[in-house]
Amino acid sequence: MAKNCGNPAKLHITYGITIINNTTAMKDFIISPNPSNGKFSLSLSNCMEYDFIAYIFTLTGSLVYESSINFANGRNSRQIDLHNLPDGMYFIFLRGKADFFTQKIVVSHQVVEHSY
Repeated sequence: MAKNCGNPAKLHITYGITIINNTTAMKDFIISPNPSNGKFSLSLSNCMEYDFIAYIFTLTGSLVYESSINFANGRNSRQIDLHNLPDGMYFIFLRGKADFFTQKIVVSHQVVEHSY
């Protein structure tokens, strides 16, 4: 039986943006670094679903990014590049057939990218 790792515990709708408060789901969906200069890594764990669509919205609800993401074959991390977006706070929504994740991200071009 598939684990429903992104099923929201609480759902609030404000100005067309959906906010999910689910501590378990937040541990399963990690975005780093955050804040970032626009280059983010999306990591997903403990989920049986592989195909997602990533949507990124401004605080006013305008869609600024949309992309299909596949986490199959043990690859649980994907890179997204938002360097073309202006500095600010955004919402990222990762939607699959049964699972749904959301987090706030911050783009700040003053953040220095580190290589380790």
